[in-house]
Amino acid sequence: MKKIFFPFFFICLSILIFSCGSDDTSKSKNATTANTQATKPAPFAKRIFIRSLGIRADVMSDHIKSSSKDLFRLFSPDNNYEYYIKWETGQTHVMMKGAMTAGVDMGNGMLTRAIGAPIPLGDKAEAFEFGVYEFKTEELLFRGYEVHDWSDPKRVLVVSSMSLINNAEEAKLRCETLYNSIEVLKEEELKTTLAKIEDDRFTIGRGENEEEIYRKLVGKSLIRIIPDPANPTTPTTQRFDLCATGQGLYLLKSASLPDEDRVQGFWDIYETENGELLLIISQTNGPEGKWAIGPHISGNIAIGGIEFKVEPLGTMGGSVACGEVNTPK
Repeated sequence: MKKIFFPFFFICLSILIFSCGSDDTSKSKNATTANTQATKPAPFAKRIFIRSLGIRADVMSDHIKSSSKDLFRLFSPDNNYEYYIKWETGQTHVMMKGAMTAGVDMGNGMLTRAIGAPIPLGDKAEAFEFGVYEFKTEELLFRGYEVHDWSDPKRVLVVSSMSLINNAEEAKLRCETLYNSIEVLKEEELKTTLAKIEDDRFTIGRGENEEEIYRKLVGKSLIRIIPDPANPTTPTTQRFDLCATGQGLYLLKSASLPDEDRVQGFWDIYETENGELLLIISQTNGPEGKWAIGPHISGNIAIGGIEFKVEPLGTMGGSVACGEVNTPK
């Protein structure tokens, strides 16, 4: 097996963990629509603007969303499906096709490889049914479906889905539905849309993505307990206390730390230009604290990709330094 790695392949292994255009301003959807008759349409319900990609797409509103530069990921709440949409600027579609056919080493003892021949989708797109295998035994673990669209001459749009083996056909239909819903914004429209987001943030307040996370966290404590094998009775506690008054506190405390690691000030949720959500605590005296934040597939919250439990404010001895607690109505 030829060992190849390409950065466009970002399939997450959460299922394993929880279940065992003509130019750069064109619309890829109109250029390469997949003419597939879905007998069981996927329940994509809400059309959203995906800031990290500069596109609009129909996305199931109950799915967990995650964004970073040139990448947007979705996870179904039942843990049975995951998807991503990505702009790949470092490879051509020919190179990517070769990698899918030969096999891609994913690390962690796993590889992915196309099953069967590529499926043409018009003149400038093709799809691949693929399998995820254990590298040593080549046992099939998951099934997936991936679309490569090169309507844009400077980059390739990748839309991918993955599921358990018995959900392969549904994963394929969901991927096709997601792909066919995509509209790549023209350059001027993209500039106007991004400018409006910034203006609205200044005049109206938080955007929709920011507000969704804010409402989940306001008046809550986010807590992570880090065990110490050498001292089981004295684990490290990492926590955020986020008051409705606007005051926030980050605290890292353990028996081995002579001083507490503390950031205290006013907190908020901010979406970057790449679509990444940040928890920010602004101090009057001291550096601003910033942490990447988003929903966790468990229903809690992920900070820097690590799960924190969402608890009532003050749980497990939360600091009163956060200020008066006012629970939002």
